Amino acid sequence: MLSSTECITWLVLFLTESVAIVTVNLFTIVIFIKNNNLRTRTLYLVIHLTVADLFVGVFSGSVAQVHSLMACNFVQIDYSSQVQSLLLAGSYFFPLVSLTNIAVISLERFHATFFPFRHRVTKTWVYFLAIAAIWVLPGIVQAILQLPIYLVSVLFFVSNILLFLSL
Repeated sequence: MLSSTECITWLVLFLTESVAIVTVNLFTIVIFIKNNNLRTRTLYLVIHLTVADLFVGVFSGSVAQVHSLMACNFVQIDYSSQVQSLLLAGSYFFPLVSLTNIAVISLERFHATFFPFRHRVTKTWVYFLAIAAIWVLPGIVQAILQLPIYLVSVLFFVSNILLFLSL
């Protein structure tokens, strides 16, 4: 059990982290909206990463703050087991989406570097398919397999490699 001072310190750190993540990502989204030159096909995944990181700051940060409040006995919230499992799954889901997006960006850059002519003729729908896969894969793996978080990260990386090698 943490002391009251330690609890307040952790709560302030989680709150500061969440506010910083949300603020920086909102600022970045505004820049992408205002500047038409930044909305190119090759930056779709970066724009999507900004949105995914915004969800990490909003949802996962909020869940961390609530858990800090509950662990320090500042707040007592009685959740049903379904709500607790949903909050836990959500607090893992958004960071996994963000990590998957980073893996897809690195694979897209790999594809652009080693296959520049094929990359130049890649259609826009491929990027939208990749974005859809970024949201679907973490949910499927997390819901069906119930694997520990480090195994899920490795599985996502391997599946993303296979996805872009098939392009």
